Amino acid sequence: MKIQLSETINKKVYTVPVGMPIQRAYEYLKEKRVRHLVVMDESEHVVGVISDRDFQRAIQTKIEKAGPVSVVGEYFVEGQQVRDYMSWGVHT
Repeated sequence: MKIQLSETINKKVYTVPVGMPIQRAYEYLKEKRVRHLVVMDESEHVVGVISDRDFQRAIQTKIEKAGPVSVVGEYFVEGQQVRDYMSWGVHT
Protein backbone atom coordinates (compact mmCIF):
# COMPACT_ATOMS: atom_id res chain seq x y z
CA MET A 1 0.00 0.00 0.00
CA LYS A 2 1.52 3.29 -1.12
CA ILE A 3 0.86 6.45 0.85
CA GLN A 4 1.60 9.84 -0.66
CA LEU A 5 3.56 12.22 1.53
CA SER A 6 0.92 14.88 0.84
CA GLU A 7 -1.61 12.64 2.61
CA THR A 8 0.35 12.58 5.86
CA ILE A 9 1.95 16.01 6.12
CA ASN A 10 0.21 19.04 7.59
CA LYS A 11 0.41 21.85 5.04
CA LYS A 12 -0.64 24.58 7.45
CA VAL A 13 1.98 26.69 9.15
CA TYR A 14 1.11 28.10 12.55
CA THR A 15 2.91 31.16 13.84
CA VAL A 16 3.32 32.94 17.16
CA PRO A 17 4.88 36.30 18.02
CA VAL A 18 8.29 36.28 19.66
CA GLY A 19 6.92 38.11 22.72
CA MET A 20 3.96 35.78 23.37
CA PRO A 21 3.81 34.34 26.89
CA ILE A 22 5.16 30.77 26.86
CA GLN A 23 1.98 29.37 28.49
CA ARG A 24 -0.27 30.81 25.75
CA ALA A 25 2.03 29.53 22.99
CA TYR A 26 1.99 26.05 24.56
CA GLU A 27 -1.80 26.05 24.68
CA TYR A 28 -1.87 27.09 21.01
CA LEU A 29 0.55 24.27 20.07
CA LYS A 30 -1.71 21.75 21.80
CA GLU A 31 -4.88 23.24 20.29
CA LYS A 32 -3.46 22.96 16.76
CA ARG A 33 -2.05 19.48 17.46
CA VAL A 34 1.37 20.26 15.99
CA ARG A 35 4.94 19.86 17.23
CA HIS A 36 6.47 23.13 15.99
CA LEU A 37 5.44 26.76 15.72
CA VAL A 38 7.12 29.34 13.50
CA VAL A 39 8.13 32.45 15.47
CA MET A 40 7.64 35.92 13.96
CA ASP A 41 9.07 39.27 15.03
CA GLU A 42 7.19 42.57 15.23
CA SER A 43 7.76 43.15 11.48
CA GLU A 44 6.30 39.71 10.70
CA HIS A 45 9.66 38.25 9.65
CA VAL A 46 10.46 34.65 10.54
CA VAL A 47 13.05 34.67 13.34
CA GLY A 48 12.90 31.14 14.66
CA VAL A 49 11.01 28.03 15.64
CA ILE A 50 9.72 26.75 18.95
CA SER A 51 9.13 23.03 19.33
CA ASP A 52 7.39 20.74 21.76
CA ARG A 53 10.83 19.92 23.22
CA ASP A 54 11.47 23.60 23.88
CA PHE A 55 8.20 23.75 25.82
CA GLN A 56 9.22 20.68 27.82
CA ARG A 57 12.43 22.50 28.83
CA ALA A 58 10.34 25.47 29.98
CA ILE A 59 7.91 23.51 32.15
CA GLN A 60 8.67 23.57 35.86
CA THR A 61 7.64 20.64 38.03
CA LYS A 62 6.46 21.04 41.62
CA ILE A 63 7.43 17.98 43.66
CA GLU A 64 6.19 17.05 47.11
CA LYS A 65 8.94 15.40 49.15
CA ALA A 66 6.95 14.22 52.15
CA GLY A 67 6.99 10.43 52.12
CA PRO A 68 7.12 8.94 48.67
CA VAL A 69 8.08 11.53 46.07
CA SER A 70 5.13 12.61 43.96
CA VAL A 71 4.62 15.25 41.31
CA VAL A 72 2.13 17.85 42.54
CA GLY A 73 1.91 19.88 39.35
CA GLU A 74 3.58 21.41 36.34
CA TYR A 75 3.60 25.08 35.38
CA PHE A 76 5.41 27.76 33.40
CA VAL A 77 7.20 30.54 35.23
CA GLU A 78 5.25 33.81 35.03
CA GLY A 79 6.73 36.31 32.59
CA GLN A 80 8.56 33.85 30.36
CA GLN A 81 8.09 34.37 26.65
CA VAL A 82 8.57 32.40 23.46
CA ARG A 83 11.88 34.26 22.86
CA ASP A 84 13.30 32.67 26.02
CA TYR A 85 13.12 29.09 24.68
CA MET A 86 12.89 29.22 20.88
CA SER A 87 15.61 28.31 18.39
CA TRP A 88 16.95 31.38 16.60
CA GLY A 89 18.50 31.79 13.18
CA VAL A 90 16.16 30.21 10.67
CA HIS A 91 17.32 30.08 7.04
CA THR A 92 14.54 30.27 4.46
